[in-house]
Amino acid sequence: MSRTVRRQVESTYLRLRTAAAFIGFAFPLVLWIGGLCAGFGLCDSMSAYYHANPHSQERCQTACRDLTPLQNEAIPQAGTMRNAFVGLLFAIGIILFVNKGYSRHEDILLSFAGAFAWCIAIFPMPWKCKPSCPISMHGASAILFFACIVIIIVFCSEDTVKYLPTSKMKKCFRICYWILAGCMGLSPLTAYLMNESIPGHNSYIFWVEFVGIYAFGVYWLVKTKEISILIHEREKQKIHRTHRHARNRNAGRLVIPVNMLL
Repeated sequence: MSRTVRRQVESTYLRLRTAAAFIGFAFPLVLWIGGLCAGFGLCDSMSAYYHANPHSQERCQTACRDLTPLQNEAIPQAGTMRNAFVGLLFAIGIILFVNKGYSRHEDILLSFAGAFAWCIAIFPMPWKCKPSCPISMHGASAILFFACIVIIIVFCSEDTVKYLPTSKMKKCFRICYWILAGCMGLSPLTAYLMNESIPGHNSYIFWVEFVGIYAFGVYWLVKTKEISILIHEREKQKIHRTHRHARNRNAGRLVIPVNMLL
């Protein structure tokens, strides 16, 4: 049975949103598992996978203050997971950029989030330590990416939540969105502070970033579920109105008794 045009468009839109969530879920796992297969362990951050390879593992896991001048000036080889790192970020950026929100403000924020995702890939983390620059273009893009999504959750989610059918459902979605906004807001800030304050090799930053990215993925799944509920409710209301109009038309018809026709 063929779909209607409306149903096909809705299905494509929901699958596109779901794809954004699963790309987010896959991103840290692809980097981690790919690095293990390539012969090096967990890096101290996801951004380090742009440069990481079996020969640069020591460099990726050493704090700036502990590097020798020779290590700091060494030219990195191509990172084993560089293509995956850049490709997945560009995929997320494209989906965010083409996705349409409920309002003009949400459209703009989604477009900026997509552009910042591209900037994270285009401007990789600095390989050389430069204490004179407190934050790189890469780090600023990551912070602004999460900031855009958090602003969308905090200020734009109510545009659709208010149309949910029950108050219990509205409350549940609001609580979920606030929790996810907190995780995404704290993740880049915590990663930056840990990078500045914790010396030596550690993988804490990777797991902090992991939480933020998975919160991003969960948000897209939850928002997609909310939109699918609204679509279902609209279909129910449409069917109800159709049946009601049919009953009204039948009730308004003139019924002539059979014996009057004889």
